[in-house]
Amino acid sequence: MISYFISPSGNDQSTGTSFAQAFATLTQAQQTARQHAGKEPITIYLHAGTYILEETVSFTEQDSGSQSAPIVYCAHEQDHVRIISGNTPTTDLTTLQSPLITFTHAHHITFQNITFENTRHSGIVIEGGEHIHIVGCTVCNTSNTGIFINGGQHHILQSCNVYHTGTTGISINGGNRQTLTRAEHVIDNCHIHHIAQSMHTDESAIKISGVGIRLSHNHIHHIPHNAIVLTGNEHLIAYNHMHHIGLKTGDAGAIYMARDWTERGIRIQYNYFHDLSDPKTKGIYLNDCASGAIIIGNVFVRCSHAIFIGGGRNHRVDNNIFIHCQPALHIDGRGRDIWSTPS
Repeated sequence: MISYFISPSGNDQSTGTSFAQAFATLTQAQQTARQHAGKEPITIYLHAGTYILEETVSFTEQDSGSQSAPIVYCAHEQDHVRIISGNTPTTDLTTLQSPLITFTHAHHITFQNITFENTRHSGIVIEGGEHIHIVGCTVCNTSNTGIFINGGQHHILQSCNVYHTGTTGISINGGNRQTLTRAEHVIDNCHIHHIAQSMHTDESAIKISGVGIRLSHNHIHHIPHNAIVLTGNEHLIAYNHMHHIGLKTGDAGAIYMARDWTERGIRIQYNYFHDLSDPKTKGIYLNDCASGAIIIGNVFVRCSHAIFIGGGRNHRVDNNIFIHCQPALHIDGRGRDIWSTPS
């Protein structure tokens, strides 16, 4: 395995082969690692401190690893590492109007135990590619989305903290609905809270679209509108903990999907919902003829309209627990009674 080292007190003219000879910038380490990328496993260690970016660091195919030779960028041991954008000297406001880090058709790269913050755009953007892993990282203080994943396969967000975003916390899509090809993306054990600071409506903790994405073991709370918005097919939403949702809006849900009879096979199971903020905030909100959801083994405590089924067809609701929920279950036939009437 090849190792490189970066330190705020380093020098990009050094060899980067030890902390005594550390590089100063992420870009220099990235460029040096390219000569071995995909051939040998590479770990790039970042020493404690703050790394200031004047422009986006972009990873592409030439920066990629392979299944047998992945590339890992990580904090050294328990060091606290921050990657931020530069500020204007008079206002202390960020000048970067693009993401901090982007991945474009890159693959087999991991970022681990690093904080990304302070940009007038999104924190991390992943376009296409496969096996990009963001593990144990914090993304905060972004004007737009915290983490945006557009397409690709087998991307993983694991044990990350996302908060103080201007809009959505995490937006993720992938797979093909025409062929039902699965993306196999995963968001697991993440803590997402206090997002959508500048746009309170229609911005959620997590937006999911496509086919075959798993969302599990996450803690989501203090969200102004919906917590999770679902579109697509065959997603799994399991073992998540959600509370204090819909703090600044009405007609919201901890989990929300709507208006498409073809979005089938979404499993919502073994989640814990409690103390939703407003009587108009639902636990699971299947609005305007959403169809085909499988809702099993969830626990609802102090949730008005714990499960709300607004029309649609072929839902399955089994073995859920409702405590102090008024009502526990609402079902109406709006597809027949309202939309079938000529205007």
